[in-house]
Amino acid sequence: MTSLAHELLDVVRLRAIPSFYVLKNDLSILVAWPSKTDAVSATYASGKRLAKPLEAAVRDVTASWLDARRTRSTVAIVADTIVIRVEHIAFGDIACFGLIVEQLRLRNPLQNAIERFGLTRRETSVLELIIAGEGTSTIARKLGIAVPTVLQHIKSISSKTDAHSRAEIVSTVVNASAA
Repeated sequence: MTSLAHELLDVVRLRAIPSFYVLKNDLSILVAWPSKTDAVSATYASGKRLAKPLEAAVRDVTASWLDARRTRSTVAIVADTIVIRVEHIAFGDIACFGLIVEQLRLRNPLQNAIERFGLTRRETSVLELIIAGEGTSTIARKLGIAVPTVLQHIKSISSKTDAHSRAEIVSTVVNASAA
């Protein structure tokens, strides 16, 4: 598989559902709304305290805020995979921090091409495997469809992209994705 294929296929397509917290000034959890479907919650929220790496990141972000009277807000990335949004808030009479935690997710780099050419979900799946350099029978096996169906999808993608070969499809789609 080419590095371009790795770049295009390694992107996570859907955003995680964020978890929400209200933290006291000592960063203990006052109120939590952890997401049931988000791996971040299970990994980073345990009991009355945040996990140590997450708490350290929030402490770093908010260290200069404790003496400040005005509302502040910051977004930071933790360990290259988690986005935290921290805001100095009032929760009733208590000054505290609002925290949103979610996994860092990038937009599918094929999204521009998918929208521009009006590709269906199945055509997108076929396209991703074409970009990965897979052959027709492998695509059929991986997607659980018949070889003639794969060929029909390739023909449809070719028609929509005005391309005449798989290489031309990839080139057209990559150029459209970069736009």
